[in-house]
Amino acid sequence: MTIDFKIVVYNIFEGGVDTFGSDRLNAIATYLKSLNPTVVILTELNRFDHLQLSNFAKQWNHSHTTFLHASTGFHLGISSAFPLIELAQLKHDMHHGALLIYVQVNDQTKIGLVATHLNPFSATARTIEAKLITDQLKKQDLKDWIIGGDLNSLAECDYVHYEPITKFTITDKLKAKFLTSDFKLVDYTTINHLMHEGYIDTIQESNQFTPSVPTRLEVDPMHALPMRLDYILVTKALSSKLIKANVLNNETTAILSDHYPVIGFFSHLKCR
Repeated sequence: MTIDFKIVVYNIFEGGVDTFGSDRLNAIATYLKSLNPTVVILTELNRFDHLQLSNFAKQWNHSHTTFLHASTGFHLGISSAFPLIELAQLKHDMHHGALLIYVQVNDQTKIGLVATHLNPFSATARTIEAKLITDQLKKQDLKDWIIGGDLNSLAECDYVHYEPITKFTITDKLKAKFLTSDFKLVDYTTINHLMHEGYIDTIQESNQFTPSVPTRLEVDPMHALPMRLDYILVTKALSSKLIKANVLNNETTAILSDHYPVIGFFSHLKCR
């Protein structure tokens, strides 16, 4: 069986409710409904629990959800139009965590998914987390996977947008987050590891650079320049079914979160 498949990855910024009382949740749900996605990966589900996620997802007609409660309070979730089967939750040695599931489209069609939000402080820590994820995926029976989330990482294919390095030397925290330990180079090791393990950067395949931060909210000093921090990565077989992937940078999403969502379209998807 083949299906068309649309996935959205979205960091909704601290649960969609701002400290000064502004609630963005209904607007986020309305926007997600307009996209008619097959699957949605959400990060920063602060103050959510599984029941709240389930009720939230019903607003865009998703009746299946899974949820990871992170000790940091920055929880993760996945919603889907098809049943979801949880395989593992990775929390040990991870700052926020990773949620591994598969989408049960029918008896023969399963699509593996990883939702994650990698370490916000250090590229070295993020690469360790990425290795924990890829090591866990090697233990699973499924061969085809989608990894999505706020990876807090830079891709080497975008290097021209991150030069000169002085863009990252404004503060010590910015240097620690995005530069190598000697502060001489931009650190691309996290995304490079995932690509070395066979995962394809869908945005790179679409031959474009659109930053996923900052938005007009401008609430995170770590978003000091236009950067692509949010990703949909897929195994090689799935990449052959990719129609397009892009960052949804528009007037609506500019005020919904401090990240822009990322969307990937796949056609005639057949998985094992």
